[in-house]
Amino acid sequence: MAEWGQPWGLLWGSPNVSPTHSLSLSGNATAVVIPAGLLLKELKDSRQLEEDGNGRRLTRVFAIHGTSDPVKVSGVGPQRGDIYDASVGSDETGTDDRLIVSNRSVRILSLGEVAVELTVFYEEVNLSINGIGRQVSLNITGRSKKIQQGFETVHFPTGDAGDLEEEWGDTIGPRTKGGELQGVERIDTAMDYSVTDYRSILTVSYVNTLLGLHTRVNNASFHGFNQKNVLFQGVRATRSGNGLWQLVYAFIVNPIRVVREYDNFISADGEDAPAQTIDIQGFEYLWFEHAEKKAEVGGKAILTKKLRSAHIATIYEEGNFGGLGLGTGPIYNNPPLFEI
Repeated sequence: MAEWGQPWGLLWGSPNVSPTHSLSLSGNATAVVIPAGLLLKELKDSRQLEEDGNGRRLTRVFAIHGTSDPVKVSGVGPQRGDIYDASVGSDETGTDDRLIVSNRSVRILSLGEVAVELTVFYEEVNLSINGIGRQVSLNITGRSKKIQQGFETVHFPTGDAGDLEEEWGDTIGPRTKGGELQGVERIDTAMDYSVTDYRSILTVSYVNTLLGLHTRVNNASFHGFNQKNVLFQGVRATRSGNGLWQLVYAFIVNPIRVVREYDNFISADGEDAPAQTIDIQGFEYLWFEHAEKKAEVGGKAILTKKLRSAHIATIYEEGNFGGLGLGTGPIYNNPPLFEI
């Protein structure tokens, strides 16, 4: 998945700008006067809300007085991409940023006056396409990591194993010309997974949220994985012909936790130090500083390889993945994909 590390460019549409409205002072102020001289009034009895497993769908009908030309009202009333605002053409208040205008329809009214009827259709953000819910894919793989300390080492020749154990311990040599341990590249367990989701609109605010969470790890349990075990790689957004955005979110999971006791530390004055228990998990990075200590083994003076210090580095900042809008609980895909 190398493409996730490249500049993928977050995509979003142009800001949706609705016409400026001002309240009419006539009657009970349930109408909105459009600057062009048109009058917009909602037929509140026509509101219809449907809800099923794919989300909510709302229909609102408005009368626009002052013209019988549907083209002239293209900028009047709620526009595609606008969130639900009850105050438009009504004396009610309240908004719902998950209900987004997906379509509009205009027809000429036969009311004995010059007017048209505007029908506005709202769909819930993250509404699936053709009843298909969020899609999840995963790939369990390995990632290379350089280490200079093994977990267990067998030394040869066996007749000198004791001396070699004292000299090298579990360090991984040989030494380079500069005196550094050469170490080895190890494959660590990791899992890539992606979530495909759909949105009716991408706001600049949401894109800024994505940018703020990019290359961060989760600050709380996310999709069934512990804190700091999930890294957000990024997202690719494409807009389909029906106007919906398809977003593919990419994550890396490193659920490995290692707790190990190291008993070959030495202090600053070269004396043996107490054993240290080191606990490392997720994307934390453990590194060692090694030192040599003179010792006499079998009547011979040798330099032994010891641990002078150990360090656990936090290399990724934490972020609140709830802001992605994908939920934070285990991912469900009939049956649950990740379940704890």
